[in-house]
This record gives sequence, structure tokens and C-alpha cells, in this order.
Amino acid sequence: MPTYKLVFEDDGLGQPKTMEFEGQTAAHALSLLESERDARNVELWTGGELLANLIKDRNRVWQVSASEREVAEDA
Repeated sequence: MPTYKLVFEDDGLGQPKTMEFEGQTAAHALSLLESERDARNVELWTGGELLANLIKDRNRVWQVSASEREVAEDA
């Protein structure tokens, strides 16, 4: 099973943190993010590849945007 990583920045909405998980697909990340605050920005990684940036809107819907960075800075 692939390993994924969620990276939370120090954005004033919560503490910076990293969560690693295994899942059949990257979509499993969304179930792990249900308790996060609105407007929280999260990067979704696998290996050294940034898959997407995620941000929860006021309706508690996660918006997904493609990444411009492709290689982890510290991976």
C-alpha cells in the first residue's frame, strides 16, 4: 500500500504538523482531515512528489489544487 504524508504549515489556524498514512489511494487523506479547521492549508505528498494542496472552505468542503512543486525540499 502506498504511503502518503499530510503537511500542515504554521498558518495561524493550528500548529504545524506532519501526518503519515498508508492507503489504497490518496483520497483516504480526506477522512483524516475531517476534524481540521476551516481555511486550513495542507500539502498532500507521496514519496518526494507533492500531489496537491488542500484547503477547507467555510462549507467544510475541501478544495483541491494541483501542485507546482514536484520534489520535496527535505525528502
